[in-house]
Amino acid sequence: MGRYRLEKLLARGGMGALYQARHVGVDRPVAVKVMIPRALDFELESRRFIREARAAAAVNHPNVVQVFDVDADG
Repeated sequence: MGRYRLEKLLARGGMGALYQARHVGVDRPVAVKVMIPRALDFELESRRFIREARAAAAVNHPNVVQVFDVDADG
C-alpha cells in the first residue's frame, strides 16, 4: 500500500474491505478496495478480484467509479 494512505474503513464484506484513502504521490483522495488475507489464499478469488477491477476499468461512465490501479501481489 505504499502509494496509498488508508484513512477510514468504509465497508467490509466477505472477501474484502473498502477504504477512504489518499494517493500519497499526487495528494488525491481515492477509494481503495483490498482483499482480506484469508481470501488471498484462494487463487480463484484472487483472479476474480483482478477480473472485476479490469471490467470496471473498461467502463467509462459518470455513474461508474473509475479504476486507476490494481495489484495482485499485495
